[in-house]
Amino acid sequence: MATGDQIGFPGAEIVANKVGDIPIDNPLGDIFIQTDVDGTFTMSRLAAGTYDFYAISLGYAVKKFTVNVASTDTSKDVGNVQLETGLELSGTIRKPDGSYPISETDISVLAAATPDFSELTIASLRTNPQTSTIDGYTLAGLKSGTTYQLLMFNHDGETIVPPEHYPSSTSLGVAITTDTTLNLTFTQSAPQILVKAKKTGTQSGGFDQYRFEFQLTQALRNKTIAEKSDDYWQSVVSILSETGGTGGALSADPNETNPIDPSRKKLIVLYTPGSAATTKVRLRLRAPTSGLEGASTSYYVANFTCDYYLGLAGQKLGSINMSRGDTLAIEGDDSSFGIPPGAFKEADGTDLDVSSTVSVGLQKASDVATSTTTALGAPAFSLTDSELDEAMPPVLARAMKSMREIQGVQVEPSGRVMAAPGIKGAASLATDVTGANVLSAFYDLFLPAGVRRQLAKNATVTIFYTSSTADTSNMNVYFFNDTAADMLTTSGATVPAGGYGLEANGKVLNSDNNTISVNVNHFTTFVVVNSTETILTSASILGSVTTAGLTVPSTTDFTGSELEAFNFPNPFNATARGFTFSGTKTSGTQTLATTGSTAIRFALPSNLGAGSVRVTCEIFDVAGDLVKRLDFASRQTGKYHYGDWDGRNENGETVASGVYIGRISIEGSSRTKTFKMAVIK
Repeated sequence: MATGDQIGFPGAEIVANKVGDIPIDNPLGDIFIQTDVDGTFTMSRLAAGTYDFYAISLGYAVKKFTVNVASTDTSKDVGNVQLETGLELSGTIRKPDGSYPISETDISVLAAATPDFSELTIASLRTNPQTSTIDGYTLAGLKSGTTYQLLMFNHDGETIVPPEHYPSSTSLGVAITTDTTLNLTFTQSAPQILVKAKKTGTQSGGFDQYRFEFQLTQALRNKTIAEKSDDYWQSVVSILSETGGTGGALSADPNETNPIDPSRKKLIVLYTPGSAATTKVRLRLRAPTSGLEGASTSYYVANFTCDYYLGLAGQKLGSINMSRGDTLAIEGDDSSFGIPPGAFKEADGTDLDVSSTVSVGLQKASDVATSTTTALGAPAFSLTDSELDEAMPPVLARAMKSMREIQGVQVEPSGRVMAAPGIKGAASLATDVTGANVLSAFYDLFLPAGVRRQLAKNATVTIFYTSSTADTSNMNVYFFNDTAADMLTTSGATVPAGGYGLEANGKVLNSDNNTISVNVNHFTTFVVVNSTETILTSASILGSVTTAGLTVPSTTDFTGSELEAFNFPNPFNATARGFTFSGTKTSGTQTLATTGSTAIRFALPSNLGAGSVRVTCEIFDVAGDLVKRLDFASRQTGKYHYGDWDGRNENGETVASGVYIGRISIEGSSRTKTFKMAVIK
């Protein structure tokens, strides 16, 4: 795309971007053509979809228009596009010391954006074609009194925000009411660092190796004798700590000539743990870069720390500028997560500045492509709960344990998996993942404190699924609710804490690439499951039995002041599982379904506090030994609720006949309720 003083001249330049795709080289889009002198244009070979088009010409405001291209369209006439004149902002671009010119590698695009991203205008840059340098700019078509933030971008994805404001230094950005001259300063920003980590699949000394790739927006300094040496990388990256075991070491990748590549913007190392007990490593990269801090002679110092749990299959840590968006993907993985410009807000819901950069993380666990008949769904399902807690980040451990509860999977301390029927209420199972319904890895997207997980604009989640024979009509993307309160799916369905919700907004299934794409308005943990249920929870009481399927039941209010709990039928046969019954404490008598052996109805008084509380049911034998712990997740106070027990112990074995004691407990409270259960065979 042209960005010089002849942009669009004498016609216009047309830029297009498919809605949902994140531009790479230009903030507007990566498809562009020049119109003829008379303004006509033809853009060929567009795939079906909705496109945002931008018409750009020197001296005019950027004009945006949207076009829907159907698969049956052979051509599409967009009609006449009228460009409008507006105010002009122009000036020089200088370095902090007042010198120039600026290299074209320093600035590829200069833009003006409104805080809500409703307008984005691209400047024409005054360039010298002989020297490939820039000394000035012109922004045309600006609206009078509208506040804009000026942004500079380079080819490395770095965003530079000039320090100038107008009409005063205290202004929030730039707002003009007449053609204005404003000279800008090119002040290099602090370096940004992206980290890609993954298990290599190879071993050294009997231990798995892990590959870490650090990418910097500024080159590592190459000034001193030490910085020029081949082993300088050993001073740049180091092991800060290890959890569970020690003795790990960093080494050069034999596939690379040197850990620091010639551009000095990338560094690759291998990590090998020194103990089988090691579950987590913390690495740090710290070194001066080639960028100068403002007008000083001090160099920026890149300083970045990352944690990696060794149970992960891969991880990516990076920064996303609010004005550009980005696509996150783990190297070698066909899953991706497209984040549009302006997607993030502060925790209190206020807008982030358009120049803000947000740290975003993506981590992957439990690839079902390597599953076996003894480990349902994924290798990590062969780990005990305590092993999951050590080998995985907390949110992924909770997500996988919740899915295991939903599937009825029990894991012995020996690591042997005991299989139950599969997801309660789920569709028919995939034939090539025997007994399991999880058809992809688990992907967790996380944000720093202070940034809201609820997005201002929908992101596109695309997940690779491993099953080639399962009925694709029954495959869906689900998210895990890791909060202590209810969450809503993008379509508005309520998902209880600890449960999974179906996401189908804008669903596109590509059976050629084995991917499912959906649009979501929040960040959490996502996975593909072979189910069509709106809600999946570890409690198998799913709700009314209707032709539309099973849903979480709506229950009546409870006005008592003490906990209540009992089970039915009682006595019950622990080998007989699955029945329906009338829910007498539902909103309107509903026929409820369970795959357990006995149902448990409990009531939570309002004096436990407003909102939801986390509920646990522990089952003991008459000797006082724990037989089974049931997680009923977070439940609303002042309501009746239902749960169930399948008659199995912690090892997945059917319990013997006898008397058992159930105890309902509330997290953070000493209040409990016990009840007796009798098992007969």
